[in-house]
Amino acid sequence: MVANDTAPESTEKAPERERFTFTIGDAFPATDARARFIMGIAMISNDIVRATRLVEGLTEDDPDGPAYRMMMFRQHIATLHEAARFITRASRSFPEVAEFVASLPDDAQAAYAKIVAVAKRGTPQHGDGLIERYRDTTFHYPEIHPDKASAGKEEILNALAGAAETQSSITVGGTGLSLRFAVADEVVAQWLPEIDMGFFDVLMDAVLAVPLLAISAAHHYLATRPDGSFVHQRG
Repeated sequence: MVANDTAPESTEKAPERERFTFTIGDAFPATDARARFIMGIAMISNDIVRATRLVEGLTEDDPDGPAYRMMMFRQHIATLHEAARFITRASRSFPEVAEFVASLPDDAQAAYAKIVAVAKRGTPQHGDGLIERYRDTTFHYPEIHPDKASAGKEEILNALAGAAETQSSITVGGTGLSLRFAVADEVVAQWLPEIDMGFFDVLMDAVLAVPLLAISAAHHYLATRPDGSFVHQRG
C-alpha cells in the first residue's frame, strides 16, 4: 500500500496491475464536476471493455460468432458517439472540467482528441455522419411508420427489401435464450455500409482511446485528493 502522494499521475507510470479502494464520497465527491466527468467516462469505458471481452471469448466454430462481432461493432461505434458527445458537452459546460482535461498527460490528451474528433465534421473519425447514424439504429431501434414508409425512409422496410433475396432462418431451442433469429441479423447487416479498413482502424483506435482516457483521468484526479481518501495497492 502507498500513500496518496505517490499515486501515479499518468498511465505511463502505472504498474501492470493495481487497485484503488475507497469510500466513493471521499474519493469522488458528487459536488465536484471533475469527479462526475470521470464517472461518466468510466461508465462508457466499462461498456467498451466488457463488450470487447465478450467477443474475444468466441471460438472459431461458434455459429453465432459473426453476429456477435457485428453486434459488438455496432455497440462500439454507437458508444463512441455517446462518448464524444458526453466529453465535449462536459468540457464546454464546466470550466473546471476543461482545465482538468488540459492538465492531463500527453497520452490522455491524445486519447481525448481522438474521441472528440468523432463529432467534428471533416475529421477522419467523423465519417460524414456515419457514427451518428450507427448510434441511431443501435441505441434507438427504428420505428415503423406509414409516412416514413411512403417516403422511402423507413429503416426496417429498406433493410428488409435489401435482404429480400437472402436465404436465412429462425432457430428455436429448448429455452427462450436458445432462440435465434438469423433473419434479424441479416436485416441489421443492411444498415452497415461497406467500410474500408483504414476507416475501421481509425474508429477502433478512437474506441480504445476511451478506456485510456478514463484510467489516466482517474489516476490524475486521485493524486489530488486529500490523504486518507483512498488506499492504493500494487501487484
